[in-house]
Amino acid sequence: VTKRDLVEFRKLVKRHVAEGRIKPTELDKFDPADDRIGPCIHTVNQQFIRPLTHAGGDASWALTCHPEGLECDVFVTHSWHEGIYEFVDKVVNSWPKGARGAYCCMLSNPQNLDITALISNPKDSPFAKALLS
Repeated sequence: VTKRDLVEFRKLVKRHVAEGRIKPTELDKFDPADDRIGPCIHTVNQQFIRPLTHAGGDASWALTCHPEGLECDVFVTHSWHEGIYEFVDKVVNSWPKGARGAYCCMLSNPQNLDITALISNPKDSPFAKALLS
């Protein structure tokens, strides 16, 4: 994904929260009025990424945005319990000068598919391939 993709992703998530399409859960009691932390990445994945990418054929969010793929200059890691707004803001604000594309598993891996085979051998996993690119 690009830096611009992340900025747009944050706006889309915020809009879905405002419209009540991303809702607090028993495990994620985020405040819908909060603009700093936001819902956790697990909630965003369940209520936003998976439904949208499923409607488009189950490709990853990144491939939905860039069907031809992107070279990765940045490898981003996250916690599934981390707030999405805080995560995006930190990545965007620390984006390296000249970097074009980033690998982030929640956006780069197909969230609706069973990726067990993709990660069964760590050396051949999408994570390793991104780090080696």
